[in-house]
Amino acid sequence: MSEPILKALDLHKSYDLGRRLIEVLHGVSLEISEGEFLSLQGASGTGKSTLLHLLGGLDDPTSGEVFASGQSLSAMSSARLAKWRNDEVGFVFQSYHLLPEFDALENVLLPARMAHANRAESQKRAESLLERVGLAKRKHHLPAELSGGEQQRVALARALINQPQLLLADEPTGNLDSRTGEEILCVLESLVAQGVAMVMVTHDMDVAARAHRGRSTCATASSSARSVGHEPALLRRRDGPRAGRERRRRGEPAARAARLPLRAGDRRADEPARVRLADDPD
Repeated sequence: MSEPILKALDLHKSYDLGRRLIEVLHGVSLEISEGEFLSLQGASGTGKSTLLHLLGGLDDPTSGEVFASGQSLSAMSSARLAKWRNDEVGFVFQSYHLLPEFDALENVLLPARMAHANRAESQKRAESLLERVGLAKRKHHLPAELSGGEQQRVALARALINQPQLLLADEPTGNLDSRTGEEILCVLESLVAQGVAMVMVTHDMDVAARAHRGRSTCATASSSARSVGHEPALLRRRDGPRAGRERRRRGEPAARAARLPLRAGDRRADEPARVRLADDPD
């Protein structure tokens, strides 16, 4: 059996603010394989974006390990890690991070330029991606000339330019109208069907449900989570065709859902792994 595209083991993350230690993540473990779509849910400030940053090698965990195809991110040199992020991971950030002096087409092309990809092929692919997200006529507009939803679509096209194995998306439909959001979700789901692994943060239950074939565990949130004003984050997974066949071959269920409540300790053996989600900017 091949290694999962991404695997996280016992991730902890805390921030030392001098007089106060903010503990954000406690013991998160997960894995995602080719052709899987996993959604991460939780209230604002519960560390969802922090978790995405750890999975993508943009930040280091306080403890724990993240593995990409069996190789620890912490063991990679800074140059190797940067190459992995650029070549094999597509990021869709909540705040876009478009370069203001570059137009939409130039922003989409940037990761391909960094990867020294063929210029003519990259140009053609970038224009095709902008057309696919409905921005063919806006390709020469600067970010300041685009709406928030249009900037989000440019960011999505940029994330796909290098044909990544893994897509990490932070609210990719959050600033889109319902029709455009549905079109973007169809694009993302088609990528999953082609074998791309995707982890998506979303507050939209309808969007999250598309990444899940089992029952929701939202209703089983622990009283301890509610007592401190936090809903637990919820991981939902949908198998793509290849991952689904592999699970059936092993006699496993077609899809899994894991609830991540507050504490990593004192849990029953039949409970899912737990994570403490504390007050932290999302």
